[in-house]
Amino acid sequence: MDDSRKSKAQLIAELQALRKQVASSSGKAAANQIPVSRQQSKDRYRIVSELTSDYAFAYRVEPGGEMVREWVTGALLKISGFTAEDLETRGGWPSMIHPDDLMIPLGQFKTIMQGQPDTVEYRIITKSGAVRWTRDYARPEWDEQQQRVTHIYGAIQDITERKLAEQALENKNHQLELLLQIAQRLTASLDSQEVLTRVGVDAKQVLTSHGCSIYLLEPGGQTLLPVVALDPLYGEELLHTPLTVEGSFTGQAVQSRQSLIFNDAETYDIGQQIPGTPNEHEHIINAPFIAGEKC
Repeated sequence: MDDSRKSKAQLIAELQALRKQVASSSGKAAANQIPVSRQQSKDRYRIVSELTSDYAFAYRVEPGGEMVREWVTGALLKISGFTAEDLETRGGWPSMIHPDDLMIPLGQFKTIMQGQPDTVEYRIITKSGAVRWTRDYARPEWDEQQQRVTHIYGAIQDITERKLAEQALENKNHQLELLLQIAQRLTASLDSQEVLTRVGVDAKQVLTSHGCSIYLLEPGGQTLLPVVALDPLYGEELLHTPLTVEGSFTGQAVQSRQSLIFNDAETYDIGQQIPGTPNEHEHIINAPFIAGEKC
């Protein structure tokens, strides 16, 4: 049967059988069988790698330490935007590794050269400049006679989607923890100013924003009075400037009774410029607090 038509389970079973055959061989019989078995093992490993990874490779390690590529297979171009030849010109796979992650594959390489397999995760920078996460499986071939690693076999998986999902879940859990803290702090003090300031601090942290301001709607419903202004540069200016409901972004959220996001705030016709502050490129989020029928 053609190897390419065999199932993953069949190929793995054959690999295991070949390893047992090599391990149990001795004397002249072993000398005759090992070269054939080794080649078969390499072929099987290559096919299994194609089935279980996005990109696989094999390198021969020369006595002087030089790495010579024997074969590559899979979607290297799709993952990175580079061909194998492009990478060789650039300095090999390490040339794509994110600068902050360089120590990870370096540690993996040291482990491999000691004859131990290793699996690590790190980021690469593709030809287009995008950052992607990869999982790198590597297995060395140790030569007992030479007492060194003679070959390195590896497989790379693109795990970007999994990493993004994990990060999104971590962010969501972090936000939920912060919201729980806000709820606890709302009942931790009878001082309204202290409570509002704590809410502002936590809201700023949840949104990872530059600043946060809280306004109270006057009984007449036309003016918003600032009571909290958390801004490292213009806190005083914000605290001394009431907003009109009709002419401000915050007022728009009050009138609509729903949260509003204004990207590129300077492009809107509405908006009230705070005296003493620059007209900057801003993204503004407004969220009204509604108690019963009142904002």
